[in-house]
Amino acid sequence: AALALTALPSSLTAIGYGAFYGCTNLALTSLPSGLTTISMRAFQRCTTLALPRRALGASACGTAPSAPCR
Repeated sequence: AALALTALPSSLTAIGYGAFYGCTNLALTSLPSGLTTISMRAFQRCTTLALPRRALGASACGTAPSAPCR
């Protein structure tokens, strides 16, 4: 997907299932402080994501805990 995004809105509290699946232009380096929920596969196959996996939780990048976000 061609979505280019460097930041999420500070008011964001949840990211739904597969919300950014396959987005190859995400350049997020941080998450909003009010974010409380990141659903499964929200960032799966996001090859340029700069967030540490521990910030996302194991299921946000896919079903295998050791799988990278791509």
